Formats: sequence, structure tokens, C-alpha cells
Amino acid sequence: MHPHRYRICIGGGPSTAICEAFEGFTIGFDGAYTTLVADLDQATLHGALLRIQALDLDLIELTRRSQDAALTGDGGRGARIVTAPCCHQHWHLSDTR
Repeated sequence: MHPHRYRICIGGGPSTAICEAFEGFTIGFDGAYTTLVADLDQATLHGALLRIQALDLDLIELTRRSQDAALTGDGGRGARIVTAPCCHQHWHLSDTR
């Protein structure tokens, strides 16, 4: 089975543990929720959900997105990007315009 782009929304901000557990995902933060976006096959998706459970994270939403969606974690609305100190990746903060 081929991969699909998934957006996983969890409660709270990204921590070092989240950044390490979801290396390779685009990690976004909107001030209340952390989003994890990646192209996943079914086995990898189930593995990500097991990591969420093992880290005792609050799963808010899981969405399979179109293959055309930008890998930004913000639904393609445009975003400010700041460096995440916990994992040296980028957080995509949704514009509040």
C-alpha cells in the first residue's frame, strides 16, 4: 500500500521527547496544539499512533490529507516559521490575520 499524507494533532506544545519520537515529521505549533505531518504507509501510521499512546499524549485529530497539500502542517494557509529549540526543526505557527 502506498503512503498518504497525514496530519496528526496532539494537545500541548512540542517537547524534546516529541521531537525525538517524531523525527522526520514536519512539526508545527499553533500556540495550543502540536501538529505532526508526514507521508506514511499504514504500518508507519500505526507506529506513530503507538508512540503517541506510549508518550501519553492527547490525540486531538488525525486527518488524511490530499497528496497536493503543502507539507507545512498549517493546511496551506501560510505561516510564520520559527526554530524549535527542542529539536532544531521548524515550528510552523499559523498566521492570526
